[in-house]
Amino acid sequence: MERQLEWCWGPRHDRRAAKKKRRLTQPHTVEMRTDDPSAGLHDWTMEALEAVAQRPRYGRSRIYQLGGLLSRVRAAAPGAAARIETLGEDSLRLMLSAVCNFDEIRLNHKGLDTHRVGSPPREILRSILAMDGLDQRRFPPLEMLASAPLLGSDGRIISRPGYHRRDQIFLSPTIEIPPVPAKPTQQDVDQALNLIFDFYLSDFPFADDASKCHALAVILTPLVRRLVRGPTPLLLALASTPGTGKTLLMAALSQIISGRPAEPTMLRSSEEEMSKTLLSVLLAAPPFVFFDNLNEADSAALAAVIASPDCRFAGRILGATRWVEVPALACWLASGNNPKVSRELARRTVVIKLDANAERPEQRSGFKIKNLLRWGIEHRVDLLYAALVLCRAWVAAGRPKGKAVLGSFESWAEVIGGILEVCGLPGFLENKDELTTRDDHALGWSALVAEWWRQYQTSLVSIDNLHEIIVRNAELEVAFSGTLGQGLDRSQKRKLGEELRRVEGRVFGPWRVEIVVGCSVRGYPLYQLLPLAPAPARTREPRDDESPRPGAACEEQSTLPF
Repeated sequence: MERQLEWCWGPRHDRRAAKKKRRLTQPHTVEMRTDDPSAGLHDWTMEALEAVAQRPRYGRSRIYQLGGLLSRVRAAAPGAAARIETLGEDSLRLMLSAVCNFDEIRLNHKGLDTHRVGSPPREILRSILAMDGLDQRRFPPLEMLASAPLLGSDGRIISRPGYHRRDQIFLSPTIEIPPVPAKPTQQDVDQALNLIFDFYLSDFPFADDASKCHALAVILTPLVRRLVRGPTPLLLALASTPGTGKTLLMAALSQIISGRPAEPTMLRSSEEEMSKTLLSVLLAAPPFVFFDNLNEADSAALAAVIASPDCRFAGRILGATRWVEVPALACWLASGNNPKVSRELARRTVVIKLDANAERPEQRSGFKIKNLLRWGIEHRVDLLYAALVLCRAWVAAGRPKGKAVLGSFESWAEVIGGILEVCGLPGFLENKDELTTRDDHALGWSALVAEWWRQYQTSLVSIDNLHEIIVRNAELEVAFSGTLGQGLDRSQKRKLGEELRRVEGRVFGPWRVEIVVGCSVRGYPLYQLLPLAPAPARTREPRDDESPRPGAACEEQSTLPF
């Protein structure tokens, strides 16, 4: 019996395995025959791709598709955080050289002449990089790269290193987490919250309960990203004074997930440059995208990618003409001292407000943890375990949906709000109007529209009438100084007309601003306020010097100066 086992699994089996290993590790030869009209660049390219897919070293476990681009997961050093690298021409040349030989076969007067090419032909490299619709079985799609266990789309914790096809996640953990109970008790939840808030984040001066909930959302969002069916908002750490701890808070929260603080990204002033920056950042599938020390945030590209319904961002690759669409599943972070945020970004932002109640908050002392970032790395296992306990408690409770609503981010509000409600934390999204109340532009227009209604109600007015309202009111003049500038009246009226076109159809209080179609004075449009409710009775008689007269028909009037 022992001899029979030796025959089955002994030296003969080892020889077969060694033979198979040599066959798989020996470079494949691609014969490029110029005398065969049925073969060409496409056949040689597909043969080279087949060789790459079958090699153990560069096979299914190493090469993926990210946004249609061939990519691989690499680590700078053993135990270090992995990163995604998009294959370029140079890296693909090195890879093909390791798995393929290219023989150029020509027909001459002596017969077939075989010449081995020193490196893969450039035409084949470019053809591979330009291919679309690659076989997903050989080159599986990749959307997320995780360095710590997280929850999959089925609510289970993904802890096995490697690629997970269902969720299109590659897990390259840098730490080991002890098993998380399937049904955490209330005591487990209380201990987790105590570690996070009563110790780790105890030195941060959160202004309200909502800010504490949103700080915890920074940790929870990457862990439950596959359970959120849609985009996630921008989480902004807001303070009024430098030194309050905004950047430190974001670094302390993000390093729990990724093992290091989130790397800051510059917010570009040019939309073209901002699109290129976003595309290059998202090609690495980071867990966080962090914009630090914002002064003014007004980017159409950023607003579009944050609220993208399918969580994808399209753009042109730098240095190429190819248009790609990459997944945008990162958690969006920002910090700033009372930054000026555009209306589009303000409604996509959730605020974490810090208030140290001190003139020089950087001079505070008596902190519970002296070196917060170092302590967080040393106790990262405990902190991540505590966050996973909160997530599993929500799953065990049946994944109840949160009651708070946030437009365009309904799924995120349901998941994060549900977790916080299970944990017994109040205040989620209660300060969602924090930025809209700081919108100086909207406040100025609200005051102008109120005065406009007081003087003219539903009557047709011209640019001259509205400009006169502003210059005769000191508060309105200050509010619109940045919009109108310090030029002549003609220049200010032109800028005011541009602003009116931007706010056409917007509602300020109980009134809507409308441009009257078909009505003009000497070629310039007229404007009107339409009440959302029935208009009250007029309380005054029209003046004779009003231009145009309140209630007058829409007609040309030469007395209106423009």
